[in-house]
Amino acid sequence: MGAPNGEEFSLVKWVYTHVDLEVGVNHEELLEATDTWVAKERESSLKVIEHLVEIAKRGLHFERGSGSLFKFLVDRYHYSESAAWRRVRAVEACLRV
Repeated sequence: MGAPNGEEFSLVKWVYTHVDLEVGVNHEELLEATDTWVAKERESSLKVIEHLVEIAKRGLHFERGSGSLFKFLVDRYHYSESAAWRRVRAVEACLRV
């Protein structure tokens, strides 16, 4: 979700206003639910890297006017520089295999 009216996005504020965990959830249920979400997060991260590898192979970032995959990720997907760098390094590792 984007921040309304161009306000700076705050994850902490978003979590407190959008995440509605049931008060009655016990510790084990909370841990099991978190296990599930972490697995989904890993799966989605893998899919993103797979797509970025294909973008790099096709040179779509150049075609879209970016001089590098890093700049493409920052400009198009609004990744922070550190997040973009980690993804570029992952793509490079995949392309070496």
